[in-house]
Amino acid sequence: MFGKKKPATAASDRTTVFSSRLSAYESTVKICSDELKAHIKKHKTAAASNKQFGDRLGQSGRLEHFDTLKELFAAVGVAFDGVATERIGLLAEGSGGDELMARLEATKKGVIEPTKALFADRNAKVKVLENETKKFEGARAKAGKDAAAKVKKLEKEAAKNGVDGPTESAEDAASAATEGVEMPETLLDATDTLAHTDALLDENIVKYEEQRIADMAVFVEDFIRREVQWHCKAIEILSPLIAQCRKVDVKSGGGVLEERLGKVKLGERDEMVKAAEIKARKFSVTGRSVLQGAEEEGGGGGGE
Repeated sequence: MFGKKKPATAASDRTTVFSSRLSAYESTVKICSDELKAHIKKHKTAAASNKQFGDRLGQSGRLEHFDTLKELFAAVGVAFDGVATERIGLLAEGSGGDELMARLEATKKGVIEPTKALFADRNAKVKVLENETKKFEGARAKAGKDAAAKVKKLEKEAAKNGVDGPTESAEDAASAATEGVEMPETLLDATDTLAHTDALLDENIVKYEEQRIADMAVFVEDFIRREVQWHCKAIEILSPLIAQCRKVDVKSGGGVLEERLGKVKLGERDEMVKAAEIKARKFSVTGRSVLQGAEEEGGGGGGE
């Protein structure tokens, strides 16, 4: 024969309702924590990439001959370094990202853990009450069984001796004996303790519900604000570069190159002229030497 299921109390019903909410909330916080950890690590990696890109572009700019373009490269390098710094400060691991993680940790410490502790305490009190109730019910059952056995024994002896048996039936004796068992102090204490725990739970259930909702709303808002703020900072830092890009005068760059090439050509012509003059001077010196030698030879022959 199956035992009857005990009717749920209002306190246990409320506990069941909030327990399901708490379980779902704990799962949500874990998911947020896991995903946020990965997210802020990606921001840190991306920030490092931003800095590297800015540095490399700055290095390339130093090799550029057109001054306006060189200045643009330098400005872009500085800007990307600034974007990376803002990204780290608002969202990356080791900085702003850790502040977001701290919000999730705070709701675990301030809502989830104390509520779970309260539920665990209530469950422990319920078990104590169940054990005490089981003992009490066992004592009642034993008293009833002993009383019924005693009446049945008297009835058997009376029938054997041919006299009237006891006026009280075994069932009545069992019922009276069962009702006569007093509730022990331990059971009364367990009942009072559980009632106190339920009252404490009632006081905190709504408070914890409101707190968890507030915590998650603030966390999501803070996360969104940081994402928006970082993008706004990126726009603020990078937007002026667009105007600087448009200030680059392409034709001016061509003119600078032509001027440079012109100087190269002049240099080449000057070098050619100098080479020709040197060659001419060498020829002039060599020619005079030959003529002088011939004259000397001719003069000496005439004398003879």
